[in-house]
This record gives sequence, C-alpha cells and structure tokens, in this order.
Amino acid sequence: MSDSTKSQGKERIDAVELTHIQQSNRGTPESIKDSNSTSLLLWAGLATLLLLVITVIFLLPKAVDNSISSHELNENVLPKSENIEKGSTDQSKQDERREARQLVKTEPQQEQNQARIETEALLAKLIDIEKKLQNHAVDKWAPEEYAQAIEQGRTGDEYYRQRKYPQAIGHFQNAIAGLEVLGQRIKPVLEQALLGGEQALKQADQETATQQFELAIAIDSGDIRAKQGLQRASTIKDLFEIMQRASRFESHGQLQQALSTYREAMVLDPLSEEAKSSFARVDSKLKQQAFDQAIATAYKALQKGQYTDAQAAFNAAKTIRPDSDKPEIGLNKVADAVRQEKIESLLYEANHFAELQEWQKAATSYEKVLQLDKHHMLAQQGLEESQAKANILKELKVVLDSSDQLYKDEVLEKAEDLLRAIAGLEYPGSIIEGYYEQLGQLVRVATTPISITLESDRNTQVTIYKVARLGTFSKHQLQLRPGPYTIVGTRTGYRDVRLNIQVSSKINNSTILVVCEEPI
Repeated sequence: MSDSTKSQGKERIDAVELTHIQQSNRGTPESIKDSNSTSLLLWAGLATLLLLVITVIFLLPKAVDNSISSHELNENVLPKSENIEKGSTDQSKQDERREARQLVKTEPQQEQNQARIETEALLAKLIDIEKKLQNHAVDKWAPEEYAQAIEQGRTGDEYYRQRKYPQAIGHFQNAIAGLEVLGQRIKPVLEQALLGGEQALKQADQETATQQFELAIAIDSGDIRAKQGLQRASTIKDLFEIMQRASRFESHGQLQQALSTYREAMVLDPLSEEAKSSFARVDSKLKQQAFDQAIATAYKALQKGQYTDAQAAFNAAKTIRPDSDKPEIGLNKVADAVRQEKIESLLYEANHFAELQEWQKAATSYEKVLQLDKHHMLAQQGLEESQAKANILKELKVVLDSSDQLYKDEVLEKAEDLLRAIAGLEYPGSIIEGYYEQLGQLVRVATTPISITLESDRNTQVTIYKVARLGTFSKHQLQLRPGPYTIVGTRTGYRDVRLNIQVSSKINNSTILVVCEEPI
C-alpha cells in the first residue's frame, strides 16, 4: 500500500470518528433527562458508526488493492530494456509487494476491525433499548438506574472514540444489561401504579390516585385501566359523599332511599366495586323482605282456603327468589289443599247420590276421587259398593221387564241369582229392596205349581210338550209351573187336537178336555 493511499484512508476514518466525537461531546448530564435529545444523539452516533464500518470494510481494502495493482501494472508495462536492466531485482520487488499485501491484511488489523464491528453492534442495540424505555417513561419511575445505565454508555462511547474497543464493549454491555433489567420492570411497575391508584380510589385519595394513574398512562398510553382510573379519580370526592349518604340511609333501615342513592353512585362511577356491592347488598335485603312478605301472605291465604290468592303469592315469591325452595313447597301445599278439597267435595257428592240410591252417579264420583288419589280407601270401598248396586239395579230392571219369561229355566235362574246377591247386601237401599220383594214374589209365583185336570175319552193319546206323554185316560190331574204349555191329542183315524194353554193362578184347579172327535 502506498503512503498516499494509507494517508487518505486514515484521514477518512478520523473524519468520521471526529464527527461522532463531536456529537457525543455535546451530551451533558442535563440531556439525560431529555429523552428526545438523547435519542437523536445516539441515532446520529449510530449513523456515523455505520458509515465508518462501510469505509473500513469496503472502501479501504479496495483502495489498497487498487494502489497495489496500479503499482504492479506500472511495473509490468515498463520497456523491456528497463526490465532487462532490472532483471536482477524482479524477485526482490515481488517479495516487497507480497509483504505489502500482508501488511494490509495483518491479523491485528482484522481483530481491530472485528472489535469495531462488535462495538458498533452493541451501540445499535443500546440505542434501540434506550428508545423503547423512553417510550415507557423510564425517567419517571427509575431515573437513577436509567441515568447509571446511560452513563455506562457514555463511558463506553469515550472508549470507542479512543479506539479502545474492548473497554467500550464492556461498558456498552453493562449499559445494555442495566437497561434490559429496567425493561423487565415495565410491567410490574405499571401494575404497581395501577394497584396504587385503585387503592387510593378506595381511600378517596384523589391526589394520589391521579398521580398513580398518570404514571401508568405515561408508561402505557393505551392501558384501559389507567384511563378509566384517571377518569374515576376526577369524581372520587363526589362519589365518597354519595356513598356516605347512602350508608346512613342503610344504617337507619331506609333501604329504598339507600338503594336509590347507591344507584346514583353507580351512575357516577360505573366501575366502583364498592358502589356495586353496596347496591347488591341493599337490593338483596329488599328482595328478602319482599320474599318473606309474599310467603307470609301466601300461608295466610292458604289457611283461609283462598287457594287462588295463596298460589299467586307463592308464585310472586318464586319470582323474587328463584333459588329458594320455599315457594315450591308452598305451591305443593296449595295443590294438596286444592286436591283434598276436591276430594272432599266429590265424596260428599258420592254420598249424596248414594242417599238418593243413584248408584251409577255415586260410582262416577268415587272414580273421580280415585283419579286424584288412587290409594283413597274410602273411595275404593264406595266405588266397589256403588258399582255392585248399580249393576244389580240394572239387572233387576231387565229381569222384571221380562218377568213373563220366568217359566224359562235360564231366566228363572238369573232371577234367583239376583235375589241371592241382594240378600248378601248389608244396606241394599229401599229401591233395591222394593225390587227384591217384587222379584221374589214373581219367582215364588213362577215356581209354585198349578193344579189342573185333564179329561179324555180313553181313546186319545195325550202328550204335554216338554213335560210328559200321558197316554190315554179319562181324567188326569197334574201340577204344572206357571207358563205356556202345548197339549196334543192323537187318535188313529181322527184329526189331531192341539191346545195352547197358559198355566197361571187364574186357571188353578181347572179342567181341560182333550179328545180327538173329527174323523179323517
């Protein structure tokens, strides 16, 4: 490398560093408190350092190589005569050029360049961290620690200007470490400020609350809690007065006034937990009072048998406190009372029909009782008895309507069964008893034989259908149950005789002539 090239590169480096030194020297202890001035200074230093890096890394080596190449070119284009004359020195000149290259790219120079690059990278990182901390108002909540870290950076800058890169690196690292510690404290400091402000709000300390929330906003201008807290701090005194007034109302049992006043406090500060909890407490007391009153009213109505009013009161209580089981218990009692009253009414109705001996209607009433209470013993017994009597009455009417058929065995048997069933009833009732006597008489008549006398000519064969073949006779007496009979007389050579008679008490001891008299 030629001396002129080395001189030019050195002058360029010194010029860049001088600019940086001048900018760095402008800083004063007072500028530490001015975040904008500090940021501008550091950014200017970073730009200078970047320019210096470019110069050292890219421009200086290229200038050196060009100088060497130009020198070699000049050597190569010399006339042959001169080369011949200098043939003896070619090898020595090549050795010199090689040594020049080695001097430019010596290991110490590379280490120096690497140290410079590392230093400048640390400085860039320091500037970035410092800017972020300034955005979070670090000078308001950690001025001393922040100043100490910045001072470490300034010391490192002094070493950097003196090309004492290892020392500069150490101070930059210390400064970065200090600032990073502060960066880790941003969220805790913010939370502490918010908690401090909220605690001051509870104590109605407007000044402290305002200070703490303003600090929180300075740390994080977008924090919702801080904005809301600052707004609440402006009304804290008025809120405190309203809360005191509401508390007096509550302590004197004026719950409606207390509730209205607590509501006023909530309107003034919707985020006040004390106002919310106080309002909820008084509202709960009022609801409990209304609930107790509704329950009491419901039971009074229940005792008086005013079931509709009782049901309405229990439902009102249920609306007030859906979580309580008392309204449901009361409603069940109302339902039981209504059901019991209905049962009693139906039993009375059934007894009334029984007294009237309208057994089917009585049975229907008992069935309705069992629909309400399937285990009701009295209704079960009443239903069984009523249905039995209703069935007997129905059958009695059928048999009595066909009493002229009692001569038939099946009809007579049914009548006798009915008589036995009625005889087994403890209280059959006058209507059934009347029918019983009537049917009994009919059965007695139907089963009492009637005496009749048949006369013939000893030549006619006499037969009573379904009774007996009597043969020939002149006179024959027999006993027949009341009812219709067919008597047939036959004789060879004569026309048959057919007599249809109705045996009844009216023909008792009558004589009937059966003779075939008409020849064929």
